[in-house]
Amino acid sequence: MKKVDNVVPQYIGLRIYLAAFAIYYLLIIPITGVIMMRNLNDWDKMLKNNRSLQAGALKVKPESFPDDTLKLAKDTLGRIIARQAGNGVPKKDTTAHAGVTFSIGNEKNNDMNFSDKFENVMSLVATILILVLGFAFNYPFKRYFRRKRKGKVISPRLHAFCKKYLLKVPLYNSYILLTLFGTSNVYSALRILIINNFNSEFERSFYIQLFFVSIVASVLLIMFVYYWFKHRVHLLYIEHIYSEEELKARIFGKKRSTIKERLRVSSIMTTFLPLIIVLSYLFYSLTSLSSFSAISHEQAKILLGDYYHSLDFYKMESFNSLKWMHYVNAMNTTMMLVGIISGIIVSFIYIVLFVKWTTLDLVQPLSELLAKMKRTGEGDLNQFAIVRTNDEIGELTEGYNDMTIKLNNYISNITTLNVANERFVPRQFLEFLEKESIVDVNLGDQVQREMTVLFADIRAFTVMSERMTPKENFDFINDYLGHMEPIISRNNGFIDKYIGDAIMALFPHSPDDAVQAAIGMQKQMVFFNRHNKQEKTGKVEIGIGIHTGMLMVGIVGGSNRLQGTVISDAVNLASRIEGLTKNYNASIIITGDTQSKMLHPELFAMRSVDVVKVVGKCELVTLFEILEGVPDSLLELKKSQKDEFEQGNILYKAKQFAQSLSIIEKLLESNPEDRLLQIYQLRCKTILQEGCPPDWDGVEVFRQK
Repeated sequence: MKKVDNVVPQYIGLRIYLAAFAIYYLLIIPITGVIMMRNLNDWDKMLKNNRSLQAGALKVKPESFPDDTLKLAKDTLGRIIARQAGNGVPKKDTTAHAGVTFSIGNEKNNDMNFSDKFENVMSLVATILILVLGFAFNYPFKRYFRRKRKGKVISPRLHAFCKKYLLKVPLYNSYILLTLFGTSNVYSALRILIINNFNSEFERSFYIQLFFVSIVASVLLIMFVYYWFKHRVHLLYIEHIYSEEELKARIFGKKRSTIKERLRVSSIMTTFLPLIIVLSYLFYSLTSLSSFSAISHEQAKILLGDYYHSLDFYKMESFNSLKWMHYVNAMNTTMMLVGIISGIIVSFIYIVLFVKWTTLDLVQPLSELLAKMKRTGEGDLNQFAIVRTNDEIGELTEGYNDMTIKLNNYISNITTLNVANERFVPRQFLEFLEKESIVDVNLGDQVQREMTVLFADIRAFTVMSERMTPKENFDFINDYLGHMEPIISRNNGFIDKYIGDAIMALFPHSPDDAVQAAIGMQKQMVFFNRHNKQEKTGKVEIGIGIHTGMLMVGIVGGSNRLQGTVISDAVNLASRIEGLTKNYNASIIITGDTQSKMLHPELFAMRSVDVVKVVGKCELVTLFEILEGVPDSLLELKKSQKDEFEQGNILYKAKQFAQSLSIIEKLLESNPEDRLLQIYQLRCKTILQEGCPPDWDGVEVFRQK
């Protein structure tokens, strides 16, 4: 019975009942035949008496019958007459012979005939009622699974009923059959012990034997039905009615079973009870010779064979005194073989089914559990196994589910903690250092990489902060940084550190990302100023400096306090460039190294600014202004003047200061607020007035940060 995932099984009930009845009659009919054959002599007497009665005369000689036989004949005749009362047989008859009188009246026997018919009718009615009751109880489940298999809507009432009674299906179906067979067996017991309306001792003996056979068959049948239903409920049905959360724990109530108990029951069902059937056939196959008055030497030799002389039974008195040995099997071998074969067939059916059910009940939950554990080991922590049993396997499965929940929660907490750590130590640091986790980081870990550094700072923040309380400062900074950080992240960058109101960000992939982030930050400032709740700050402006170079990324600090950071001249230069944005009143300034390493510089509007020396650097640094990120009207004006400004800048560097000044002043007429034009105008006028220094090279030296 292999279960396929996500396939709704078919609910079966009637076929289990029919199979149970088939096994019941497979047990009853053969052994009934054996008992009838065992008492064939008594049946023969009844047939002879019946033929004598139909001839209208019965001649008996009392000396030719033992007392038991006379009584049997009397009882048999009475029953035969009673059963033929409707065929012209007199209702009252008395037969006498040689002092022996048989008074045969059918009044009582008519009652017995009616009792037999009534018993048969009631048995049929009870069987039909039981089948109807079983159908009525199982039909909601059959309907539920049929509708679910076809993808139809299942009413809440039907689902609630099936959920309430599913685990009781094996027990209730067993109760239904127990009602039928229990009532029948109780009636049989009452008839034997109290009613005792048998026509002969032979009939009573026959009835008693069938009663005990029926008891054994009923027990086998009821347990067969119980375990078949239980097997299907636990392995096929529960996951289609109960939710995943419910099946993570045992749903079978407080009473706990054990694997040992299940194996014990399986052993009893597959070995002990079937052996009782075989032993019954062996017992009924014995034919007693105790009715003979004495056994001759020849008969004893036949009975004992080679044991005749070995056991010293040549003295017939000793042999005849041991009545329990007077059995012979020669005439019953065929019946015995038929009975044993029948018992073996039943035993085989039980062994195959119960071993299969027991094996699947053990193996399938374990296989499911192992598969789930394997997936859990592969990292899928959302696995759970269905608790199908209420024994140690169910307890183990429930423990696994509880473990996965705790493990999932633990790893979720660790993940949350790692995410929280990433707010302090960026994940990119671990990637650069080739570390799986922050716990693998050690003091001194470092790696050299080329990256682009972005510095952003709020202009005149000191004056601004003096007008605010410490809490207002704190809230303002968090609001501002909250607007800037997402833009940096969206452009493949990460923030290395916050320095008061300043931001230091790193872009490991391309300088284009840093430039794009800077433009986005300047545009975001328009939105920030529009919604800034701090009236004391006024309009907030930021300057951004960008430089690309080799950086050392690593871990610095002491044994008790570590910090990931970046150390390089490139970082210091980017900081100096950000400071120059105030001097040139530019929103974004990048270095020549950044501009030369951009993948698509043509996508950005920029103009040459200056060639400078900054504090702490000997090399010359070429500066470019990114025109984007300013108001659209100013952007269009600067873009329209770009070519003329570049021409004036070239003339300036060529020491043609008068021509350069003419171009600059012309541009100032259209854009008098351009700080860069003002700077070049002042430089040209100063040189024209004071003369050009002999060592002049067009490089502007800044001696302050």
